[in-house]
Amino acid sequence: MVRLLSLALAATTLVAAAPHAAKDKCVFSDLDSLVAGKKACSTITVSNMAVPANKTLDLTNLNDGTKVVFEGRTTFGYAEWKGPLVNISGNHLDVRGAPHSLFDCDGKRWWDTLGGNGGKAKPKFLYLRNAVGTRLSHLNVKNTPVHAFDIAKCKDVQIDHITLDNSDGDEGSPSLDSDVGSLGHNTDAFDVGECDGVTIRNVHVRNQDDCLAIRSGTNIHFSHAYCEGGHGLSIGSVGGRDVNTVDGVLIEKVKVVNSENAVRIKTNYNTTGSVANVHYRDIEMVNTHGYGLAVRQDYLNEIIMMRKSFGAMGGPTGTPTNGITITNFTVENLHGSMTKNLDTASPIIILCGEGTCKDWTFKDINITGGVKKEGCLNMPAGISC
Repeated sequence: MVRLLSLALAATTLVAAAPHAAKDKCVFSDLDSLVAGKKACSTITVSNMAVPANKTLDLTNLNDGTKVVFEGRTTFGYAEWKGPLVNISGNHLDVRGAPHSLFDCDGKRWWDTLGGNGGKAKPKFLYLRNAVGTRLSHLNVKNTPVHAFDIAKCKDVQIDHITLDNSDGDEGSPSLDSDVGSLGHNTDAFDVGECDGVTIRNVHVRNQDDCLAIRSGTNIHFSHAYCEGGHGLSIGSVGGRDVNTVDGVLIEKVKVVNSENAVRIKTNYNTTGSVANVHYRDIEMVNTHGYGLAVRQDYLNEIIMMRKSFGAMGGPTGTPTNGITITNFTVENLHGSMTKNLDTASPIIILCGEGTCKDWTFKDINITGGVKKEGCLNMPAGISC
């Protein structure tokens, strides 16, 4: 009898110690409740949430397979800080926006033409970090203070049906390096770093910086996109970071409108790394005012300069270095127009370090317009400006 009672007590103790099963659905409209209750839910609905100033909408460490739905209008209080406004991590998550939902970041409160290079401290919009098999879809985002989607240290993630509208940032005085962006600056749409397996498709972007910027990573596919007003489709800047390898990128079926560049690879001055197996195809460019196709190994990145105590502004130097190789690079069916009668518009510029650019193929490149004729350096065999 005593033994039976002991077994019963032990079973009761085990039941009490077991974790509670996740609820089927939870709806949150305030941040504190979300943070406290998110682990207990298999489906999370974020409804018309006003995120307080200096706080992150924290969706990190969610249970595997959690579904997150954003309903209504999500807003953010004002504070000068680095953010992010939203932070997501977890495996096999399904994060999506309901019809007519909106992230209204009201970035004009931070915009001062300087972006991340000075002035007010500005929060990035969304971090997706340390996620495996996660999907973000049907998100509508308006007026981010600086960078929008920062995707890092992820594996096999999908980004689908995203709209980023930072067009209000075009107002005001011209920004530092573009006559398209003005108040808004460094408003990159998608930054990718240290990831293996990223698919981004069906996106519509209006911003003042890169539509896509791949700093490092492998097996990245970007397709069926519309990019307007920014700096185009970029690999880089590569070099001077913890990871400095880009390998296996396909960028295809993209329309680039009123942008500084269409296709660009930029590597950082006096750094090391590699860019390999990068392929652009079926890219339409309209009214490009910088370069249709640019490969530069002479770039000074502001962050790298701060680490190495350079005393100059960022940007191209005109003198390429040879610490980063660019191999098996192809561009196929790049076509469209440069801005007419603009003396900064040039169809192609290639500045490679000595011996660093090899095994390139350009096919069906047809770029009209452009006034400026650039000199090119150290081009691989079979390639001409």
